[in-house]
Amino acid sequence: LEEGIVTLSNRTFRACSNLAEVELPSTLTSIEEGAFQKAGLVSIEIPENVTTVAQNACVSARSVSEIIIPDSVTSIETSAFGSCSGLKKVTIESDCVQFQEIPFNGCSALEEFCGPLASADGNCLIKDDKLISTATYGQTVLCIPEGVRQITFFSVSGSTLKYVFFPASIQRIVTPAFDLPSGVTLQ
Repeated sequence: LEEGIVTLSNRTFRACSNLAEVELPSTLTSIEEGAFQKAGLVSIEIPENVTTVAQNACVSARSVSEIIIPDSVTSIETSAFGSCSGLKKVTIESDCVQFQEIPFNGCSALEEFCGPLASADGNCLIKDDKLISTATYGQTVLCIPEGVRQITFFSVSGSTLKYVFFPASIQRIVTPAFDLPSGVTLQ
């Protein structure tokens, strides 16, 4: 895409399953709803000037395995990266980003969060003492770190989890907070 483009409009590359790579211009400031919905992208590197990733912007982009979100992004809206079933790693470079509900819901292969909002083990994305999402692919145990006070809407998921341990700091659990298989022990 050429420099000068500031917005990727609604559904720009929706269902472009053969689109494996796109170089986004540095002038881009906004990725609107469904811009990459069901696209075939392998990775997404969001340019430094983008401030908003809209609702469902990349939902169901099943081939994407890594996303890098620069520190310019201040808002990630509802299900922006939801159901990216091949997504393994998310790097969020800023601690100032605000999240709406379930930004990574349904990302069943998610292994790691990186950046200042990630827990030390990379399994939890935490903002303002709230658990936003978990990365638990292939793991049987999730230990939510001390200091987390709220479990947010559908923030705890993992098809292989057997145990979820909560810290003493938990004060509130928003329902529904869990997307877990039967038989999981919550402690």
